[in-house]
Amino acid sequence: DAKAGVLVGGFSGLLSVALSKGQKIFSVAFSQWAGWEYLTLFCWIFLGGAIACALAAVWPKTATSKKQGFVSWVHIANYQKVDDYLKGILVANDVQLITQLCELNYDLSRICQRKYYWLSLCFKIGCGGAILLTMILVRRYF
Repeated sequence: DAKAGVLVGGFSGLLSVALSKGQKIFSVAFSQWAGWEYLTLFCWIFLGGAIACALAAVWPKTATSKKQGFVSWVHIANYQKVDDYLKGILVANDVQLITQLCELNYDLSRICQRKYYWLSLCFKIGCGGAILLTMILVRRYF
């Protein structure tokens, strides 16, 4: 989640530069747009899309299971009282605990896989937007 936060901050900064220093596309009628106006629009879309992907990476992905368990905080929180949790865990056998641990590992692996997908997509799209922004700024100021 920290990586996603860094990417949101970085790409938000680039988007603000693109909006303030880049091509002013709304001062030109759409019918008169040339390649640079389209590049500017794509730059904004790419950077905005990268921010959205980073936010998708940190969106809560825990199960909404209502079952009770002993290993995952999601399932432990479904007990009404700490005494109920203690009664359950003290009589649980090894197979029950290992099964729940394996289920938790599987769930965490799936969550990590989804997070990696969204962060990877964020980085790729954001880099595309940064390249477009560089092209636009070089053309405008040099």
